[in-house]
Amino acid sequence: MFLLDETQWRNLLLEDTPFLDVRSPAEFEKGKLPSSVNLPLLDNEQRKLIGTCYKEKGQNAAITLGYQLATPEIKQARIDSWLQFIRQNPHGALYCARGGLRSKITQQWLAETGVDYPRIVGGYKAIRSYLLTCLERESCYPSFIVLSGLSCVGKTSLLQQFSAHLDLEDLAKHKGSAFGTLNMEQPSQASFENVLAIKLMQLKEKNSYPILVEDESHLIGRCALPKTLQSIMRQSPYIELTASIEERIENAFQDYIENRPYPHELAAQHLMSALTKIKRRLGGKRYSMLSRMIQEGMAKYQCMNDGSLLRCVIKMMLTEYYDPMYYYHQQQYKTKPLFKGNAQEVSDWLVNNILFTDHSGKELRLV
Repeated sequence: MFLLDETQWRNLLLEDTPFLDVRSPAEFEKGKLPSSVNLPLLDNEQRKLIGTCYKEKGQNAAITLGYQLATPEIKQARIDSWLQFIRQNPHGALYCARGGLRSKITQQWLAETGVDYPRIVGGYKAIRSYLLTCLERESCYPSFIVLSGLSCVGKTSLLQQFSAHLDLEDLAKHKGSAFGTLNMEQPSQASFENVLAIKLMQLKEKNSYPILVEDESHLIGRCALPKTLQSIMRQSPYIELTASIEERIENAFQDYIENRPYPHELAAQHLMSALTKIKRRLGGKRYSMLSRMIQEGMAKYQCMNDGSLLRCVIKMMLTEYYDPMYYYHQQQYKTKPLFKGNAQEVSDWLVNNILFTDHSGKELRLV
């Protein structure tokens, strides 16, 4: 049966090729590859039963139980789902946790239908180990230019204008503030590290240096930046993006109010939940005032499409909470920014002044 070694599946990772992950759903949620699809051989309960049997009675007994649990109907349903995936992704590969029994059985059942689909040697564990090594190495290798600036100045929008960029908030599925999870469900730490490592590998493969990256704290929501990457970013040159308070208020209003994916009736609940997370830092008096303003502001916005009170809340949050945090953070920088200006000024400066060098020594523009 067809096996893939490290060199082969590394190329699949670089190309974002879909993988067939036959681990249990619980294993998949703990850590997954960004292009993988979970079509398990065993569900969570079946895996638990077989694991217990293995510990108490040994491998042979566990295998026997596995075949007993795999009724003809269940087996056929599994095979049908795998075949559908393979028809859509003929150049992919499959894996289980360690490239052992589950992936071998999956490959065997597929072979019985006349399909020889490649299996990854070492499974997810081998890929995970490789990606952790790459994450450490690739974090040190490239040069970064850090895009800094107050909250809601439009850093992400500017970042995405350039091909050689690393959007950490997008990879972490979080906007970086206490309200950042309103629109997205975050990946596990392992899944975040996997997709980050792959992204850095892809940038290196394209010779995209330096990499433009948004300034971030240690945590992006619940996802932690690797220490090596964080250290390199702190030592990198930076650009400071500016915007008027009116522009920043409108950016925040669009992100957290206007373009939310949830219904109106849930908006106040989501905002209040996020506000509660920083209650201690706000202080009781300010928290109570902002709570009332959010409730009243959302009611006014829903009934009359009047967002003026919510914009007042945003202004207070920016000027009284997030801006002081930013200024404190900026004290850690011992050097002046390479450049400081609004979005158009920074974009023009980057286009005209920043070059990166590929592996052959040829100088290329950042765009």
